[in-house]
Amino acid sequence: MKQILTLSTLLFIFSFVNGQNCILDSLENKKIEYNSFGKASQIHWEALWFPNIETVFYKDLHYINDTVLKYLLEYGITVDGDTVYGVDTTKVYKYTSGKLSSIITYDVILGDIVWNDNNQITEYKYYYLVNGMIDSTLTRIIIYTYLNNNIRRSIYKELTGYVFSDITYSYDNKYNPYYKSEIVLAGQFGLTDYCQENNWVSYSGSTGSASQDIIYNSFNYPVLIEVNNSNGNSHTKTFAYQCDSTVYINNNKNKFVCEIYPNPSNGNYYFQCGKDITPQSVEVFDLKGVPLKFNVHNNRIKIESPITGLIMIVVNIENRSIVKRVIKNAR
Repeated sequence: MKQILTLSTLLFIFSFVNGQNCILDSLENKKIEYNSFGKASQIHWEALWFPNIETVFYKDLHYINDTVLKYLLEYGITVDGDTVYGVDTTKVYKYTSGKLSSIITYDVILGDIVWNDNNQITEYKYYYLVNGMIDSTLTRIIIYTYLNNNIRRSIYKELTGYVFSDITYSYDNKYNPYYKSEIVLAGQFGLTDYCQENNWVSYSGSTGSASQDIIYNSFNYPVLIEVNNSNGNSHTKTFAYQCDSTVYINNNKNKFVCEIYPNPSNGNYYFQCGKDITPQSVEVFDLKGVPLKFNVHNNRIKIESPITGLIMIVVNIENRSIVKRVIKNAR
């Protein structure tokens, strides 16, 4: 019997960053899946949807190529297969001269992202949307200054000059798993984690201060962070990783790659594989692993089953299988 491998099984591709060899596997209860390029492709977690319906929530990250994050879909699927929350594009990432220049959602544009010659973000603006239009009276700006590869100071203020916060950070020498990561871009808009190479241990400024107690694994990656604020509030954050002392680096990025598009679709999909790749077969399943009726002609897959929601398309190539999760809408 042919073994169908999931993306998490397929991915044992690590890259060295400052001598480190771990990839983030989960954050709190949020599991992170990776594509064959080693890029985060999906974040999913279980939670209750009102009123107390068991639901799996997903964030799907889509790329222009192996490095450029293009858009994010966020949605929820109940245990019965019903889509209860969005399938529309949640965030769109735009670039200017190869650099991230804006992140767009339905109510906020994080834009005018400025980079310095050291490939560091030095400022960006929050544009709040009211009925789809920018309300210039609400526009705010964040300004960063750096010490080496870490933000030393951040100022958050209105364009009129009113300062919400002016923070100075201190750091240890341990690695920040969010540094230059699509995972943090897929989260909330704050780019501070994205722009700091090391874990900050304390900050102080006009809006108070905070300190962090951090527990690390043997690879010097944080597994538990407890933040204690000067106002008495505190919170914790847990991390899990895939770590190995033997690191496999994929030097042929196009060897085992197949893309399925468009996504979402009403049941008609196309697949395109890397150079010199000839798919041997295609399989389609629901989330419970039940095969679905479909047909394939050339590089087109037509799903005959009336099922809607999240399904899995498996493209078998050589001695492995590439698994893609896609959304099927009603016809």
